[in-house]
Amino acid sequence: MITRIKIDGFKTFHNFEMEFSPLTVVAGLNASGKSNLFDALQLLSRLAETEIKKAFSEQRESSELFTNFGEFEGEVLYAQQLEFEVDMLVNRSVKDNWGGEATLKYTRLRYQLIIRKEVDERGIEHLRVQKEELVNLKHNSDDWIQRFIPNEVIVKWRQAPTGKRGKPYIKTEHKTGGALLPFRKTAKLEEKKRPLMRSRRPCSAERIRLIFHMYLRFVRK
Repeated sequence: MITRIKIDGFKTFHNFEMEFSPLTVVAGLNASGKSNLFDALQLLSRLAETEIKKAFSEQRESSELFTNFGEFEGEVLYAQQLEFEVDMLVNRSVKDNWGGEATLKYTRLRYQLIIRKEVDERGIEHLRVQKEELVNLKHNSDDWIQRFIPNEVIVKWRQAPTGKRGKPYIKTEHKTGGALLPFRKTAKLEEKKRPLMRSRRPCSAERIRLIFHMYLRFVRK
């Protein structure tokens, strides 16, 4: 389940942050932003399933999804990037779309995605993944699980802390010739790199990312 979301630069959201309890009801006046919240979740869900341009076009023109700051000297100003940050609690036993099964050591994860709008020398607008990162949340700084998960069942959701993981599961690296997305395995910490948006059968670390994406697919407007 999603336990926290942060949104910046998407529609009416500017440094917006919301925490979710196991039961969360979203209510508010008309035009207060409820639909925009669900649109943001829907966009994240579709980005897990299709390429950026198609996911954006399913809602409306891509530029309209960026925060509108109003008009200045006859020109409408928009945010130049969208930022999403999502904390989540996943099951310890997981299975991906390829039939792979695993027991996760870390079930509290944080996913961050930054998409930037760029215009090339021909005046054509492009959407680029500026940053994509997946890390585990540290036990001593994770107060959500302490507040919402009873002590008698907390062991079913996460094990006692052993060892230390310092490297992200996913972290974008920008180098000459394009961006690379390293995927680090959880067991031997073997690192593999691939160009962003390239499709292939996932290694074990990539499965963690796909598990996160599968959770997002359950979120529907």
